[in-house]
Amino acid sequence: MISALLMMRRLAAALRVALRDEDFGRVLTAGLALIVVGTLAYSIGGDWSVVDGLYVAVGTLRHPGRARPQARHGIHGRQG
Repeated sequence: MISALLMMRRLAAALRVALRDEDFGRVLTAGLALIVVGTLAYSIGGDWSVVDGLYVAVGTLRHPGRARPQARHGIHGRQG
């Protein structure tokens, strides 16, 4: 429990330092906006719970273009 509190304290300190850079604030805001919009879209459009929408929105941002795993086909991309 103490280690989790110390980790949160270090994270808060790092965020305070990072937010001094104006570009970091813009990127953080854009990322959070994408998560919020994605959560709402999945929750309302997909008739899912907010927790499910958040899970899928974060997963989509984390792995863009990889909707489902693909099997590997040999060393040079050929089957067999």
